[in-house]
Amino acid sequence: MCSSDLDSRTTSAPATSVGGGTSVSSTATVATVPDRVSNGLLALYDFTEGSGATITDRAGTSSPVDLTLADPRAVTWVPGGLRFDRPTVATSGNATRLTSAIAASGAVTMEAWVTPSSIADPPMATILDLTGLAGRIASLLRADDRYVGWIRTSTSDSSGNTAAFAAGAAPARQHVVHTRSADGRVAVYLNGVLVETASAPGALTDWGPAGRLFLGAGSDGGRAWSGTVQLVALYDRALAPTEVLRNFRAGDA
Repeated sequence: MCSSDLDSRTTSAPATSVGGGTSVSSTATVATVPDRVSNGLLALYDFTEGSGATITDRAGTSSPVDLTLADPRAVTWVPGGLRFDRPTVATSGNATRLTSAIAASGAVTMEAWVTPSSIADPPMATILDLTGLAGRIASLLRADDRYVGWIRTSTSDSSGNTAAFAAGAAPARQHVVHTRSADGRVAVYLNGVLVETASAPGALTDWGPAGRLFLGAGSDGGRAWSGTVQLVALYDRALAPTEVLRNFRAGDA
């Protein structure tokens, strides 16, 4: 663990008696877990509600994009997360703030801590899906034992480009990140490690006033997720590899 990736704090030990009366004190620098990256953060869901049908956007913006579960009975709230027991979806209202910011920057990051219940059933499952008036904009999915980053640009159709894959999906707690930079570079990371890059040329344009965010299934209700989701985040820029690693080390707290 590199010191540049960590915050630190200095602590002082209590004074102690030495040789019958001389007091000394000591200081120590203690490495601490880094804070999560906040620059460019558009939406953040940490699932601390613990119950109900609303998943609150805790990014701290003036226009939060909260999500509403279509069927709260299909999920189980777990500490710091939400387990999808049966097919359902959590959907935002108008998410134009997200789509407009991504269109303006030409870049996006989708991040999630997940635990798939299986890597075979269903064979394709949506973690996060962002759509606009003309269809899908960006998605983070699991396809069998791989995580997939999708992006739609001015050179692709409404289904998007399958941009990059990350083998290694397993029924265990994992950190998955999909990025697309303004120069068209797409990347997928697994547990803080860059797994694959690809190119998705073209511009990201403003997809109109119908932007929406979907968690746990696609915009059509298909490709339903099965398993647990924890700490989902969306950025209007591509996190650098060091920033992805920083968020991985910070965990889902």
